[in-house]
Amino acid sequence: MIDKKDIIIDRTISAGVYSIIPPLGMLLISGGNWKNTILFILILFVVTIVFLFNTAEYYMTNFKFQDDRIVFDYRVTISDQLEHLEIDYNSIDKFKFYRKNRILNRFNRITIYYKTELGKPESFNLKVKNALQWKSIIEELEKQCTTRV
Repeated sequence: MIDKKDIIIDRTISAGVYSIIPPLGMLLISGGNWKNTILFILILFVVTIVFLFNTAEYYMTNFKFQDDRIVFDYRVTISDQLEHLEIDYNSIDKFKFYRKNRILNRFNRITIYYKTELGKPESFNLKVKNALQWKSIIEELEKQCTTRV
């Protein structure tokens, strides 16, 4: 289960990295003023953190495997509202798994490419904190997708 604290820390670390690297690069290339660079970093940090908290990231809270479907319950950023998604194994085209280590948190990401009931291709990105859940999703998806081939 992902807490709101984990989501806030994850998004704040990203905002810090995105707001520090470009101004420091500009400072090194142009040989600018440190005072102006620090002010630019603070302004860019505020803008970036507002942007990142308003953009959607899906953090998994629960999952289960049913007959021919995988069911995800996930949280969109910091909102209390839980979302629900069911994906049919037969509609999955491919899936990718990513592992990301951060200083304070470790999040693993799953990207599933599938077709909707209308045949429209879609993708679904999901961040998973617990490595055991991540591995069990990988094993089950591989098992289900190899048995149908």
